[in-house]
Amino acid sequence: MPNRILKESICTSETIDALSLEAEVFFYRLMVQCDDFGRLDARPTVLRARCFPLRLDKVTDKLVGNWLAELAGADLLWLYEIEGRAYLQVTTWDKHQQKRAKYSKYPQPPERDSNCNQVISDTSNSPREARSEKREYEKREGAGAPPARKPAKNEYPAVEVYRTAAGTYPNKTLWQSMDEAIGSKPDDLTFWQQVVTAWVAKGWNPRNLQGMFDFYKRRELPANGHVSKAIDPMAPSPTPEL
Repeated sequence: MPNRILKESICTSETIDALSLEAEVFFYRLMVQCDDFGRLDARPTVLRARCFPLRLDKVTDKLVGNWLAELAGADLLWLYEIEGRAYLQVTTWDKHQQKRAKYSKYPQPPERDSNCNQVISDTSNSPREARSEKREYEKREGAGAPPARKPAKNEYPAVEVYRTAAGTYPNKTLWQSMDEAIGSKPDDLTFWQQVVTAWVAKGWNPRNLQGMFDFYKRRELPANGHVSKAIDPMAPSPTPEL
């Protein structure tokens, strides 16, 4: 694993200063574990073992999930899902780190759009490199199913917010009901994004829309609230009563 660059400006960064001390330490440990594209397996159990191998008795999966949500909320990293597995992308990686490897060890995140303030630039230098990276990853992991049709801009804003936060689209039959339930007000969409981001950061099933919506209705975040006994966070979502 190559060395990583930490600039002195990090000490006066308002974004870093707003973090809890524990989340800041976690962020630095993540930096030395990410591949040359700033990506990493984002499952809390994996991150706990890789970042805190000598503190497994003190650091829990729940703590790691909470720190992930805090870093994502500060726009220091983006959590996304490919074929049911969670990954992370450090948002400003290309600005501060050197890329030596030709291909990433992890799948490329979906392109972000204007429905979310967290914007990640394309980490590929050219369309040819992007195609090569995709073929290389599919050779290792197997080609996935084609993505669902992307809705037109502003057609379903709540669906797009969910997609950018969870890294996957919900079932197409649920798009309209989800959008009607969440609404299109900026404050509502921002809180919906926070709920989905925190839910995914805890390693819970991103397809469980009803579980996420229950937190949304209570105006609670999974990182801070509790899960009702009636909700199985890992269960697939039935057709939700959104």
